[in-house]
Amino acid sequence: MLRSQRVRVSALVLTIFALFYAADLLTPEPGIVFGRDSATHEAPTKSFNAESAIEGYFDLVSSSDDSIFQDVDVVDWEVSDSATNDDAVPEDSPAKPSQVEVQEITLSYGDNLSSIFETHKVPAADLLAILNNDHPSRPLRRILVGEKLQFTKNAQDGTLETFTYIPNRLNRFVYSRSEEGWQHELVQAEISYETVYRYVVINRGESPITAGLRAGIRNEETILELTQLLQWNIDFWLDIRPNDNYKILYKELYLDGEYAEDADILAAEFKTQRGDYRILRYEIDGVFQGYYKPDGSTMKRQFLRAPLDYVRVSSDFSPRRFHPVIKVYRPHNGVDYAAPTGTPVRATADGIIKAASYTKPNGNYVFIRHPPRYETRYLHFSRIAKGIKKGVSVKQGEIVGYVGSTGYSTGPHLHYEFLVNGKHVNPRTFDLPKQVALTDEELVAFKENVKNLNEDLDIAHHNWLQQNSEVTQASN
Repeated sequence: MLRSQRVRVSALVLTIFALFYAADLLTPEPGIVFGRDSATHEAPTKSFNAESAIEGYFDLVSSSDDSIFQDVDVVDWEVSDSATNDDAVPEDSPAKPSQVEVQEITLSYGDNLSSIFETHKVPAADLLAILNNDHPSRPLRRILVGEKLQFTKNAQDGTLETFTYIPNRLNRFVYSRSEEGWQHELVQAEISYETVYRYVVINRGESPITAGLRAGIRNEETILELTQLLQWNIDFWLDIRPNDNYKILYKELYLDGEYAEDADILAAEFKTQRGDYRILRYEIDGVFQGYYKPDGSTMKRQFLRAPLDYVRVSSDFSPRRFHPVIKVYRPHNGVDYAAPTGTPVRATADGIIKAASYTKPNGNYVFIRHPPRYETRYLHFSRIAKGIKKGVSVKQGEIVGYVGSTGYSTGPHLHYEFLVNGKHVNPRTFDLPKQVALTDEELVAFKENVKNLNEDLDIAHHNWLQQNSEVTQASN
């Protein structure tokens, strides 16, 4: 019985809809052709309204005494404006996120918060409220060129919803609008590290940097750091030959699971025709102490092997060389490094400026004493570095001048001399003095500390060889 009543109700509802729709079609307004006024091209003023039809149906149910409607529940019902849209969202479904517009800028010279907010059409009142609710460290008072700002606005009315200051990839300060006003939050990226091993073979025409990038090292700064750690033992301009190779074990830094940059070099070994050089990172309770060979001896020496990054050696140390300017044979007591004018020249060791001046043969020159028995000389500068004068102390690696062609010179180059007890020696072949080594007590602690690290480098290379062999076999 109940089922038949429901069927009758459904049939009645469909009949009512049909009657309303038919009446609308059969009584058009004058001039209406296929639902549009042919004279004015305006939308018809009279059309079928489902809302009115349903409301009429419920009025009928409420006022009728017919038994067919006795089991029909009449509830308060209203059609919202959005209910007639195809994109209507059911009440029990999750609400759609508000549409937002994100704008990100990088700070440039001359930028300030007032001008930036004005440019991005954000009211000054919002900026004032944000500054009044700044993080306790007051980061917005010291924004710098190169840092980033981010605006998140409501796409409909342009209201600023969040403002983010990003000083670096690790930290971001987020300012959010709420009913209580602007709230601040320091959001820090999750930091993680991954240990990476790379084996690099240098091909003909390649530098250690290009070969390393080809082998998968992501950041050339890591390779540059390796060359700097070995610069006391390897001349990377003259000593490198095809098939020289190096192994490197280092860390990569990840922020929120994404690669950010390379981190510390843990261990490395560089093989050249002149010899093999292995270095290990030494730490005590997480505090970096330096890089050493596995036997505890230091890679660092009192002198750098070369005073600059040069293009080539244009004239080597020689007891008898024909001078291109004065046209006579005489000893060439130094090494000439050809390099572009303006190339920085570094002091190869700590010392005291003995002389910094100009003469017709030397051009602009600097002499440095390195007690107790060493002296280095640098000739033909285009200019001497600021602050370099007689009696001033300098540190190893400090810039003392710039390559030029002053004095008796036929082109831009640095003439570099090395003296021991007042006697010239070849700076490229002389056995440079080492730094002070670890004491016996320190040596015991060192070997225990780096034992696993030394083994890790060998294991990583063994695994690399095995994987490479498997890949080769699979491809054949």
